[in-house]
Amino acid sequence: MPTQSRELFIDATRGLAMLGVMIAHFSWIFSSLHEEFTAGLEIAKFVMPAAPTFMLISGALLGYIYETRDRQLGTFGIKLVDRGLFLLIAGHFIIWLAYIPYAGGMANAATFGQITDAIGVAIIMGPFLVTRLGASARVMLGCAAFLLTWAAIAFWYPQGDYGQWVKDTLFGAELGRRSRWGYNFPIVPWVSVYIIATAIGQHLARSRAARSESRFAMHLLLLGAAGIASFFAIKIAWRIASHFFDLDVTQSFAAEYLYAHTVAGFKWPPGLSYYVFFCSISLILLGTLFHLEKRRLLPLVMSLLTVIGQNSLFIFLLQEHVYVSLLWSLNPPLNHFWPLILLATILVNILAVYAWKRFAGTYVFTVGYGRVWGPRKAIAKRPESVST
Repeated sequence: MPTQSRELFIDATRGLAMLGVMIAHFSWIFSSLHEEFTAGLEIAKFVMPAAPTFMLISGALLGYIYETRDRQLGTFGIKLVDRGLFLLIAGHFIIWLAYIPYAGGMANAATFGQITDAIGVAIIMGPFLVTRLGASARVMLGCAAFLLTWAAIAFWYPQGDYGQWVKDTLFGAELGRRSRWGYNFPIVPWVSVYIIATAIGQHLARSRAARSESRFAMHLLLLGAAGIASFFAIKIAWRIASHFFDLDVTQSFAAEYLYAHTVAGFKWPPGLSYYVFFCSISLILLGTLFHLEKRRLLPLVMSLLTVIGQNSLFIFLLQEHVYVSLLWSLNPPLNHFWPLILLATILVNILAVYAWKRFAGTYVFTVGYGRVWGPRKAIAKRPESVST
């Protein structure tokens, strides 16, 4: 059974990712309100790791808990499925409400998918896969799902509207065609990251048990550094191949698709370099925050990040309304005080999290699976926390 302290650095890393989500959404909305707000594009470059970090940490936490609980999930697995169903049903509805002002109506708001949809599918599948497939098999399954995604993008060209909606939802649109969704995270490639992350979480749990604290932190940093090195290796390989084989992305179908996997910022749909680079940063963040936790450095910051991470679903739903609904509707003027507006919105979200933690709790995010319907197990009055 893992101690609470062993999981704090994971929650803190997820909390840091949520701060990145808030900053990214502020930059996006403020840039939409003021085209001259060029700083928004620069800010976005620094917070791009937020989404892949959030997905990787969510999967890694499942694998970590599974390994440290003698490879048994018990009611935790049931609660994950319940949380996934909540995300796909109530969570999607709550976010849809937030997008109505920005999209200009209910129908247009429905065309905006969210990473919570992909997470919902992932955490429903997660307990089933973790308890039935070994870590190596899950890595192969995740890689196969990623390859299937790009095979579908490259070779599946549905002609009808229905087929294009299905393709865009599951895999993303082919290069050069605008997605039927106004914005979405294709299910299969993002779930593939979650599946692989569950194996990473198991590996981290074993590494944690076998190493001292300092060596474990270094192990995380080295894993992240190896990923960064792999990213640059991909870039170099592309440069060499494009030179010797005269690859032109404007003339060659194959070159265009290969090039998409060499760019860290290419995320529609996400390519190989996008995941390798930003997931490597996630591992470096994990190692850094683990070091801070064990050395008891920046305790107030770590405490804040941990609270945000443990209540990530609440703050994600809230910040959608703060930025996409409220900030868009208020349309504040662009001036030199925009950083204060950003800080004010972050403060509102954080204060709301502490109020939520004090008066409510994540256990209210449920559709009753495992208690009212579905498999029924003995569950304590206040269920163990499941954060996503």
